[in-house]
Amino acid sequence: MKEVALLLLTGLLTAPSWDLRAGEVASPGVLARAHAELEGISQCGQCHGWLGRTPDADCLACHEDVGRRVDAALGVHGGFQGDCAGCHPDHHGLEADLMGLDREGFNHDQTLFRLRGAHADVACDDCHVQARPPRDAAFHPIGIPYETCTACHQDPHGERLVRARACSDCHGDAAWSATLPPDATRGAGFDHDADTRFALDAAHAAVPCAACHRPEAEAPPARECAACHGDAAALLSGAFAGERRAPDPHAGAVVCRDCHPAALASASLPAYAAVCTECHPGSYASLLATRRALLDEALVVAAAHAPDARARSLVERLARSGLHHAELAEALARSLASGTGAGTPP
Repeated sequence: MKEVALLLLTGLLTAPSWDLRAGEVASPGVLARAHAELEGISQCGQCHGWLGRTPDADCLACHEDVGRRVDAALGVHGGFQGDCAGCHPDHHGLEADLMGLDREGFNHDQTLFRLRGAHADVACDDCHVQARPPRDAAFHPIGIPYETCTACHQDPHGERLVRARACSDCHGDAAWSATLPPDATRGAGFDHDADTRFALDAAHAAVPCAACHRPEAEAPPARECAACHGDAAALLSGAFAGERRAPDPHAGAVVCRDCHPAALASASLPAYAAVCTECHPGSYASLLATRRALLDEALVVAAAHAPDARARSLVERLARSGLHHAELAEALARSLASGTGAGTPP
């Protein structure tokens, strides 16, 4: 009988259920969920030394990322004086907050990344939530890459910039999308001529950035003139808004830069008339003014008879680019003015 009783007692003492029951008696409270696998009296030694103390070395044996910062005297943990359990006590229940972080009062300047500008307005979880095995996605106070801007921000430039530049050469932390002007004390800011493959001539330098670089565009603007000035290219070809004529005499005979030199900042008629006379007799200067006047007159009448927004838009486009084929532009204007309409704009 004694042998049977001894066997039963031995089985109870070695059974997992006995380990948990004994742990409940000896433990000051239930462990938090992150440490739940350490429940049971046989697991106490994993964290606790004599007299129930929790040596920091036992904590850092598992929390190696914190240990590295402590050893290197980096960040909040590197400069903290005290033991781990003083800030992160356990045995307060399965759903207890082990981290104990005061998000509102926390001084981020104590970390390796000081919050400045727009970064100070970002919610903690926007940066500090990462999936790190073996845990699921959760709030992680350390281990967030920060050494480069692209650790958090997608590089919108890709391989488009000619020169290798630091983000801070062009961007401050007040807003990610804002660019800084050139600053002699800090180094040159963004230089469209040096940093891209499209040098800005006098006319393009006066154009607002957003006129060419649209936020919804997936790719940068093409460098060919027709990519942005499609109406001018279509008029030169003799096919525009559903109407067809023979191509303008300049089509294929000259390139855009021949009539639109890089130094020409003004789109005024006198400025272009001077360019015309570099190839044509002086009388052509007055011819340009005459064609402009005839086209403007026709467009005034067309605008008065434009039946809808599409027609009004066509009038505006002809006013901008019509001189690239004045005959075709005037014909379209007369068609609108007469009420017969015009072809469908491309």
